[in-house]
Amino acid sequence: MSYTKGLVSVVIPCYNQGKYLYHVTDSVLNQTYDKVDLQMYLLFDFVEVIFFFVR
Repeated sequence: MSYTKGLVSVVIPCYNQGKYLYHVTDSVLNQTYDKVDLQMYLLFDFVEVIFFFVR
């Protein structure tokens, strides 16, 4: 039986909490599982910015 790793998506919503973004991103990307799709949805003072990180 062959085993293939699937893609894991991590979605992080963030509303005016920019001070935590570095730690959250670093934590997700430093996991031992290497097929990660990181999506961050950020809203700061009514200006929406969307980031997509694919590793």
